[in-house]
Amino acid sequence: MSNYSKYRTTHLVIGSLLSALSIVATRFLSFQVFIGGIGAVRLGFGPLPIIFAGLLLGPLWGGAVGFIADTLGFFVNPMGGGFLPPITLIAILRGVIPGLLVKVCSRRGKRDALGTVLAIALTQVITGLVLTPLVLWRFLGVPLIANVPIRLAAQVILIPVYSIVSLSVMKSMSLLNNSTMQER
Repeated sequence: MSNYSKYRTTHLVIGSLLSALSIVATRFLSFQVFIGGIGAVRLGFGPLPIIFAGLLLGPLWGGAVGFIADTLGFFVNPMGGGFLPPITLIAILRGVIPGLLVKVCSRRGKRDALGTVLAIALTQVITGLVLTPLVLWRFLGVPLIANVPIRLAAQVILIPVYSIVSLSVMKSMSLLNNSTMQER
């Protein structure tokens, strides 16, 4: 088997595993915070496997994991709502943005903790705090004034948790301060 085939097979297996983890975490292990009569905000670890795919495998694979997790996840358990393509685009961006940012923040092929944390934080701000509330307001009429404060409070908790989990897993995989998997 050629190195390219091994590389592709490894990425396919890891991407599939992360897609499945995201589906389970989003559809079955998350919880909803209800906003007085206007809807709910879903909180959980569903975005983490998508973000991790971008960090570990790069932006292309991260985007693919986001697309698969959101699309397949909707068919597994739609959670009472209709399919919104802009939400799928946000899931794709959750994998693409950290993959791109970690490349920019990496020094000479070496990944550091600060770059990883910045990639996670910027991804969550862009997707979880800006884009998702805008899409929910535009397509479902969820008022920004009610949605954004809850999401801001959630991000204060989720960004450090996502960062700690990602850094711990990457350290245990010996990927921090070594050449990244996406460059192998």
